[in-house]
Amino acid sequence: MWSASPTFQRSVGAAAPDAVPDRAVLPESRPILLIEDDAGMRLMLLLALEDAGYTVQLAEHGAEAQQQLAAVRPRLILLDMRMPVMDGPTFLQWLYSQTDIAPPPVILMTAYHELDPATRQLGLPAITKPMRIDALLELIRQHAEPE
Repeated sequence: MWSASPTFQRSVGAAAPDAVPDRAVLPESRPILLIEDDAGMRLMLLLALEDAGYTVQLAEHGAEAQQQLAAVRPRLILLDMRMPVMDGPTFLQWLYSQTDIAPPPVILMTAYHELDPATRQLGLPAITKPMRIDALLELIRQHAEPE
């Protein structure tokens, strides 16, 4: 049987008055920016990250993420390396060329076991897809900025 999620219940006032709100819905929570073009992978990661208590903002490619970074400062970026419109290496080049913002930590996600030499030289943490969610969550705990 379907029941409203705690987030939905809180938004319509149906939650118990003593209920503790999820971390994922607190307004001061800084999001993780997930940049991933594959809809299935994006949904799987969104659900896993929200289940772990993180707020998540989604972008399908680097150009969309550029627009979002104008409005929000994420605590971490999860970046797919191969995407249409703007791929991971091009997004990283743009991100690190910005002089008005300090770039947030980035974790690279790739379905290929090798990163190109220029990206590898950045020394960023990387995880290979398909990935173990517990391994990804540990990387996030190690590298995310505090809220």
